[in-house]
Amino acid sequence: MSYCGAPVVGTVFDVIVDALDLTARRVLDVGCGDGALVRWLVRQGATATGIETQQALVESARSRTIGDETFHHGRGESLPFDDAVFDAVVFSYSLHHVPEGAMRAALAEAHRVLVDEGRVLVVEPVADGDYFEVMKIVDDETHVRRLALEAINDSSSHGLAPGPERYYRSYRDFHGPDDMLEQIIRVDPARRDIVDANRDRLRDRFFRHGTKVEKGYRFEMAIRSNVLLKCEA
Repeated sequence: MSYCGAPVVGTVFDVIVDALDLTARRVLDVGCGDGALVRWLVRQGATATGIETQQALVESARSRTIGDETFHHGRGESLPFDDAVFDAVVFSYSLHHVPEGAMRAALAEAHRVLVDEGRVLVVEPVADGDYFEVMKIVDDETHVRRLALEAINDSSSHGLAPGPERYYRSYRDFHGPDDMLEQIIRVDPARRDIVDANRDRLRDRFFRHGTKVEKGYRFEMAIRSNVLLKCEA
């Protein structure tokens, strides 16, 4: 598929603004990491909650709260929330990190915690683009990203109806290869060994696929967003 005509966006925040009305909405971020998206949601006027599998990231997020946002340790396929308590559930680059056999269960859980006419927004990187060509040396996510799309499209298994699907082009800038590699490790410290073992290959691929810009190197990323709708029973 070609993404040449896809809109260019700066960050996942722009994708979310396209898909959701956030003002005074209760939003759950599944796989919230250190809470950056949750804090941004609060700044947009939402009441935001984050859930994350890594306890260390949950503690980091709690230490940086800016309002009444809350953070929980848990898994997307077993959400610790009552039924019908959120207006929207967001998976931002996180559905493909759910265990392979649990992606549909995670979407079913999102359905359960949504109010009637609520929305699930799944934002996923596509296995394509300059950044992916570097990243796949460390973690080739082609398979799990395909499984995530299959789960999204299997609406009958999680009770959600398909809504708009959109593609975007985004860019990530890095000062140099070490900047990129440290960010890759920061997201998942378990990657450090494989990064260290492949630094020469990664540096070579960095310069091969990066485009020189004023302050460093730019890498294109392809992004897909899917809105899934909970219709009133």
